[in-house]
Amino acid sequence: MSYRTLKCQFCEHLLPSDPHTRVRCKAYPGGIPEEIMYEKVFHNKVRKGQEGDYVFTPDELYKKTFKEEKYGKES
Repeated sequence: MSYRTLKCQFCEHLLPSDPHTRVRCKAYPGGIPEEIMYEKVFHNKVRKGQEGDYVFTPDELYKKTFKEEKYGKES
Protein backbone atom coordinates (compact mmCIF):
# COMPACT_ATOMS: atom_id res chain seq x y z
CA MET A 1 0.00 0.00 0.00
CA SER A 2 1.25 3.48 -0.78
CA TYR A 3 -0.01 6.90 0.11
CA ARG A 4 0.86 10.48 -0.66
CA THR A 5 2.20 12.76 2.05
CA LEU A 6 0.96 16.33 1.94
CA LYS A 7 3.77 18.84 2.07
CA CYS A 8 1.51 21.07 4.18
CA GLN A 9 1.86 18.70 7.11
CA PHE A 10 5.56 19.63 7.29
CA CYS A 11 4.95 23.39 7.52
CA GLU A 12 5.61 25.41 10.68
CA HIS A 13 2.30 27.22 10.16
CA LEU A 14 0.04 24.15 10.16
CA LEU A 15 -2.80 24.37 12.70
CA PRO A 16 -4.29 21.46 14.62
CA SER A 17 -7.32 19.86 13.00
CA ASP A 18 -9.51 16.84 13.52
CA PRO A 19 -11.21 14.39 11.15
CA HIS A 20 -14.25 16.68 10.95
CA THR A 21 -12.39 19.79 9.75
CA ARG A 22 -10.34 20.68 6.72
CA VAL A 23 -6.55 20.85 6.91
CA ARG A 24 -5.83 24.38 8.13
CA CYS A 25 -2.89 26.71 8.61
CA LYS A 26 -2.27 30.28 9.71
CA ALA A 27 -2.54 31.49 6.10
CA TYR A 28 -5.80 29.56 5.54
CA PRO A 29 -7.52 29.05 8.91
CA GLY A 30 -10.77 28.10 7.14
CA GLY A 31 -9.05 25.35 5.16
CA ILE A 32 -6.08 25.12 2.82
CA PRO A 33 -7.14 25.39 -0.85
CA GLU A 34 -6.83 22.09 -2.72
CA GLU A 35 -4.48 23.53 -5.35
CA ILE A 36 -1.98 24.33 -2.60
CA MET A 37 -2.59 21.23 -0.51
CA TYR A 38 -2.12 18.90 -3.48
CA GLU A 39 0.82 20.95 -4.81
CA LYS A 40 -0.73 22.16 -8.04
CA VAL A 41 0.78 25.47 -6.96
CA PHE A 42 3.54 25.86 -4.42
CA HIS A 43 2.87 28.21 -1.51
CA ASN A 44 6.19 30.05 -1.57
CA LYS A 45 4.67 33.50 -1.95
CA VAL A 46 1.71 35.35 -0.48
CA ARG A 47 -1.44 34.52 -2.43
CA LYS A 48 -4.68 36.39 -2.86
CA GLY A 49 -7.25 35.43 -0.24
CA GLN A 50 -4.88 34.23 2.44
CA GLU A 51 -4.38 35.65 5.93
CA GLY A 52 -1.16 37.51 6.75
CA ASP A 53 2.13 36.92 5.00
CA TYR A 54 2.57 33.23 5.86
CA VAL A 55 4.11 30.94 3.24
CA PHE A 56 5.38 27.37 3.34
CA THR A 57 8.12 27.24 5.96
CA PRO A 58 9.55 23.76 6.46
CA ASP A 59 9.57 22.39 9.98
CA GLU A 60 12.53 20.49 11.43
CA LEU A 61 11.16 17.06 10.43
CA TYR A 62 10.87 18.18 6.80
CA LYS A 63 14.41 19.54 6.80
CA LYS A 64 15.77 16.26 8.19
CA THR A 65 13.69 14.03 5.92
CA PHE A 66 14.15 15.89 2.64
CA LYS A 67 17.72 17.19 2.97
CA GLU A 68 18.36 17.11 -0.78
CA GLU A 69 15.13 18.77 -1.88
CA LYS A 70 15.18 22.48 -2.53
CA TYR A 71 12.04 24.06 -1.13
CA GLY A 72 10.80 27.55 -1.77
CA LYS A 73 11.08 27.42 -5.57
CA GLU A 74 8.15 27.41 -7.98
CA SER A 75 7.96 24.11 -9.81
